[in-house]
Amino acid sequence: MLFISFKMIPDKDDFDHRFVKDREVFKNKDDLQSDSDEGTLSSGKKAIRCAFCQKPVTDESQSISVNGARQHLLTNPHGLVFEIGCFKLCEGAAPASPPSSEFTWFPGYRWRVAVCRHCQFHIGWQFVGEMSQFYGLILDHLIIP
Repeated sequence: MLFISFKMIPDKDDFDHRFVKDREVFKNKDDLQSDSDEGTLSSGKKAIRCAFCQKPVTDESQSISVNGARQHLLTNPHGLVFEIGCFKLCEGAAPASPPSSEFTWFPGYRWRVAVCRHCQFHIGWQFVGEMSQFYGLILDHLIIP
């Protein structure tokens, strides 16, 4: 059984570097990217990847502004703080819970936990409203080019 622990690292560049370095211990360098996911999604844009499995989740062209900002610093009822980025589409994300309107960060939207479609790592939330939906992805759980 393999256990990988994550810790909060303030500098995003340090996080990406350390994660990749740590992953090389468990995977061969050649296995980090397969031919089928060279770094782009069906959109043809540079991929934003899951920090756990390094598979594509979305791309920068999907970044959108919600409530006047593309990024939000939010706290859940347990006091955990998340910095999220808002994205319209996330091909590599899958909803993993029933929708809830409890403690929603965005009034008018119900939320569902979103996980990486490839490894099931928690990468954020899907927010669904009457007329639109978007994903709020945890920036520390992504590798952003």
